[in-house]
Amino acid sequence: MEIILIRHGETCGNKAGVFHGWIDTHLTEKGIKQAHLLKERLKNEQIDYIFSSPLKRCIETARIINICHNLPIFKVDELKEFNFGMWEGMGYEEIKKKYPLEAKKWEEDWKNFKIPKGERGFEFYQRVSRWIDTIIKKQQKGTFLIATHGGCIRVILSHLVGKGIDGYWNFHVKTGGIVRVCVKDGFPYLTSLD
Repeated sequence: MEIILIRHGETCGNKAGVFHGWIDTHLTEKGIKQAHLLKERLKNEQIDYIFSSPLKRCIETARIINICHNLPIFKVDELKEFNFGMWEGMGYEEIKKKYPLEAKKWEEDWKNFKIPKGERGFEFYQRVSRWIDTIIKKQQKGTFLIATHGGCIRVILSHLVGKGIDGYWNFHVKTGGIVRVCVKDGFPYLTSLD
């Protein structure tokens, strides 16, 4: 089994450096170009399933890649980005000014601090890691393309090949990046991080 993790192309939120977890933004012109580059890189791959976050930036990326594969795209709520609640649409410096106490608590314990109207780090981690575990258990063979967000890719990597939630910050994938994980006899291993 191979899992191909795709981080969506650039959005205006990525460009501005703001937290835009559940904000439903479109790809920028650069993001569309990144998605077309992904399509070219993956056009000769045998892909059996395509899963995507339901947010526009991921669906748009998945649809462009899918031009060469013509597969159904399964929208998966568990693949949404971290829900930053009241912090959505703000850069971290602005968050620290408007919510200094909350920002300090998040820095001290991001896994357990619940962002107002958002979610805790461990809730996000559990949501994504449970979903990927289910896919691995149900499907023993095939190639799975997953169009999702940087945070979700961090969860999947830290869960499958890292140190669990404590390894979350050890991974970074640029917009339009590809990560490959193979699973053989129930053992996942990283084959490529781009």
